[in-house]
Amino acid sequence: MLYGDTPWTGASVINLYNNVCNQVLKFPELNNGYQSEGLDKINQIIKNMLELEENDRVSWEELFEYEIFMD
Repeated sequence: MLYGDTPWTGASVINLYNNVCNQVLKFPELNNGYQSEGLDKINQIIKNMLELEENDRVSWEELFEYEIFMD
C-alpha cells in the first residue's frame, strides 16, 4: 500500500514463489529520490515482516515495540 505495488511479481504462482525466494527485496524511491528517516524505519519493518523463514519474521509483540509506533 505504501508504494502502490507488490514487492515481487510472477507470471505464475511457481514463478512468483521463485522470485520471492531468489530476488532481493528492493524499495522504489519516493519523493524524487529523497527518503526520510521515517521511511527508512518503515522499510526495515517491512523487510522484517517479509522474511522468508517464519522464525526470522518479526512477531506481533516485536512489531509494536518499534520506535515508530511509540510516538
